[in-house]
Amino acid sequence: MTAQPDTIHAALGIGEQTQCCLNCRYFFRHYIQTVGKWGVYEPLDQGHCCYPRLKRREATDTCTYFEPKQ
Repeated sequence: MTAQPDTIHAALGIGEQTQCCLNCRYFFRHYIQTVGKWGVYEPLDQGHCCYPRLKRREATDTCTYFEPKQ
């Protein structure tokens, strides 16, 4: 189960139309398991970008390869 997009954007203080990694189609967010083997997964404000090569990113970072999620 993941957090709702509106909650994520509000927590980070960014809009859904803002050109940042969180809104980019190439950004994959990282999660952490918080409770036990079958616990809850909490989203982090970090992740990775897969275009044009794999690199670590913060959800609020920006770059020239931004493409909005569809």
